[in-house]
Amino acid sequence: MTALPDFKLEQHFSRWEFAARYNLAASDAQSMSLRDLLDLAAPAEQEAFDRSWLGYTETFGAPDLREAIAATYEKQQAGNILCFAGAEEGLFAAMQVLLDRDSHAIVVTPNYQSAETVPLSLCAVTGIPLDPECGWRLDIDRVAAAIRSNTKLISINFPHNPTGKVLEQDRFDALIALCRKYGI
Repeated sequence: MTALPDFKLEQHFSRWEFAARYNLAASDAQSMSLRDLLDLAAPAEQEAFDRSWLGYTETFGAPDLREAIAATYEKQQAGNILCFAGAEEGLFAAMQVLLDRDSHAIVVTPNYQSAETVPLSLCAVTGIPLDPECGWRLDIDRVAAAIRSNTKLISINFPHNPTGKVLEQDRFDALIALCRKYGI
């Protein structure tokens, strides 16, 4: 596998995230202590937390979590559910399965760097920029024009990171129709 390039955003954060006087770049919630968090819980929830085991779980995810996820679907079983430690890990695994060196992927830009560099380490990639002049709107015609015979993936993330843009329903519907038309 091709080595991934340095992750510039994480390099920036490792230098400044805890050193800057004012961090206006964080995308996470305000942190709190575990005690403060548990003080928000009902006594039964606190007791359940006190009994929680903090060791490794099964490779595919905790059985009770997989059962709970499967229960949210009409026709799904826990054996078909795979859990990850975070979204980036799941996206990496999905792209490893979906893409190969003969594939083509389309990604929305700007993006969280791994959304572009992981597929780029596997295949050809075309970036489709969101238009800041139009409220970061996704141009479906540009997406359609970028499709090749070997396009296997159109990667989007909405609410969008880093802009916070939420894809309008008509844009989302048009993108779904486009993907169905080309079997993507």
